[in-house]
Amino acid sequence: MDLDLFDRLVMSAHGEQRYGSRPYRFHLEFVRDIIYALPSLDEEGVFKGVSFLDLTCVALGHDLIEDTDVTMAEIAALTNMDVAEAISLISDQKAGSRKDKKRHTLSRFKNYPNKYVKKLAATVKYADRLCNLHFSLRGLDGTDMRSKKLIMYIEEHDAFAQTYKDYCSSAVLVRAVDSIIELSRNALRESG
Repeated sequence: MDLDLFDRLVMSAHGEQRYGSRPYRFHLEFVRDIIYALPSLDEEGVFKGVSFLDLTCVALGHDLIEDTDVTMAEIAALTNMDVAEAISLISDQKAGSRKDKKRHTLSRFKNYPNKYVKKLAATVKYADRLCNLHFSLRGLDGTDMRSKKLIMYIEEHDAFAQTYKDYCSSAVLVRAVDSIIELSRNALRESG
């Protein structure tokens, strides 16, 4: 597995895509850095039965299938089939409403048989959600989009947690996302 070559593919494929006012690389690296910051890696680089290298690749590539024309075969050729399947498993289909896309993605995840791939996917999904919540609270560019996004994440959270929580390899990630959602729900209730 060549992480540098995979990183180049990821960044090239996302091209001029933006994350708020920043290059999309910022988001992908932020999600990867959340994975890097997780405690409890053992001496073999394994995090509760999940390869750290696999997690890193899924974190960097988590939006490849959803947002670009890169295929599972191309991802697998540079990483491995578990990474490619995990990325595919958390990718929304390209057509339809957000609600329909999410319902389809959650259903695919629930019915997927490979528990290792589900652990990779769910752990990165939680890291991605933590990143998105963080910037929904802070805002990237001073627009009102952040509050709309935060409300959207709050509304989606119960189904999100029901689907991914038991497969996330990091209780720290689960607690962080749950806490932000709960605090945000309370703040919204109090404000209006």
